[in-house]
Amino acid sequence: MQIAPHISTLESKRKSFTLRMPKDPIFWRLQKLKKDASEGVMNADLRLLTLQVQPVPERTLLSKFCKYAFKPPPPQVDPLIATILHAISELFRDREHGMLVSNSNFRVMSSTDAPPIWPIRSPCSQFLRTKMYTFAQDGEEFPATVHVSIQPYCDPLCSENVHVRIREAWIPIKQWLLTLANPKLLEERAGIKAMNQWWPRNGQFFNLMGLPAELRYMILEQAVAPEVYPLSQSITDLRAYKEASATDLEQSLLVLGIGYSRHLIRRGSALSSLMNYTEVFEDLPGVPPPCLDVLLTNKKVHEEALQAVWNTSRKCFLAPVFFDLAVKSGVGPALKYNILGRIRLNFTNKSWFEFFGVIVDNSTIQVNSTSSMGHRLSGLSRTTDLELHFRDPEDGYLGDPWPTVEKTTCQSVMVDWIMTFAYPFIRHISTVKIIGYVKRPQKDRWEYILSSEVAGRPHGFDHATALATILNTPPRYLPPPCICRRDCACKEASRWVYWWMSGFRDGSNFDFEN
Repeated sequence: MQIAPHISTLESKRKSFTLRMPKDPIFWRLQKLKKDASEGVMNADLRLLTLQVQPVPERTLLSKFCKYAFKPPPPQVDPLIATILHAISELFRDREHGMLVSNSNFRVMSSTDAPPIWPIRSPCSQFLRTKMYTFAQDGEEFPATVHVSIQPYCDPLCSENVHVRIREAWIPIKQWLLTLANPKLLEERAGIKAMNQWWPRNGQFFNLMGLPAELRYMILEQAVAPEVYPLSQSITDLRAYKEASATDLEQSLLVLGIGYSRHLIRRGSALSSLMNYTEVFEDLPGVPPPCLDVLLTNKKVHEEALQAVWNTSRKCFLAPVFFDLAVKSGVGPALKYNILGRIRLNFTNKSWFEFFGVIVDNSTIQVNSTSSMGHRLSGLSRTTDLELHFRDPEDGYLGDPWPTVEKTTCQSVMVDWIMTFAYPFIRHISTVKIIGYVKRPQKDRWEYILSSEVAGRPHGFDHATALATILNTPPRYLPPPCICRRDCACKEASRWVYWWMSGFRDGSNFDFEN
């Protein structure tokens, strides 16, 4: 089948372009399409028909940066397009094929500026009984163009009467659309993403309130916010926090927050006013803000959603100040729900030292119990699900206890020291997980020590001796040297870089093995 005269000319000169031709330009994608059509691949000939109607511009044939884009003629008032769209919407409701058709995301347009063939009384309907339409879809660069007819050609116009011509045979359009849909889309898209494409279109309703309460809570937790970054409604900056009295902190109302992203914690943004640090930036995917629309459904869903989120969603704290505000709050959600049942402390090493009242310089290290917040952990319930998250050293040395050294301290040593400081405050908690940038043997060892302590089994860890060893570290070993098999020090201040052009350093080379 001829596509355009210039293609055969270029094909004959293929060898002369070999050295300077891009890896995968449109020209080679056209050749693959022609080969598929010659081998009888389903609908490949219809995609070639699109290129007959509207050829690829010659200037883009050798470019791998250009994609084919069909430009439809000016829009018309065409009842047949509306009927085809109705047929597609009917396929959305099909339990077997609805998800596939929905994810294909068909778009229908006239192939040419020929007049519509419907209604019957239109002047053209006496002479024209077929018209070409082009179907674009997700996952396919080249749309398919097909001849469409109405059979039988009579009132009323419905989707069952719309047929397409496939290799000299007329078949119902619904049957053909199922062959046009690409099943690979469902493999490429995650299950939840494919479901989200289908569910708003299938016209079905899910009886959420008919489920048992336990399942409803699980669904509502995922719908509103599986991870919550609580904020105080009244105390919104560090100065107000430091000047607040105990009564002010107790009357501070917690809210569900605004999610998390590195843009939210840049200087002058929503979260930075409560953080006196620039080291908080880390290479983590963003967490969207809670979906509060769910709370507007009705009173019962409102109450169950709040209960699910505050009781079972994981509460994440990026700095000690946020955790302190949550612990001291005594009104609203803090009074009504178990807001600290599942928590994650995601601090920098510098913040961990400050949290446990550890004061360091280049010659001494000591613990100031009066400034320590460790007792906040001692007040947690035994059944608390606690995650201790350790940051990546590559987040920068501004998050290190010794920032003046202008490189990060050995991560292996920091984890052992911080866990030693934390041990007396978390030894009673049954579920403690150590996550983030921690060596696997270290993670296994500390989780074994803590689980054995709760179960009353011997574990061989002597806290008093370990703490004394840290506090008596000779000045020449402060900050402690790296003991990792590969140096884990980072000599960048933070992940934000400001050279001739600002940017964000992502990725990590952290070695999780011993």
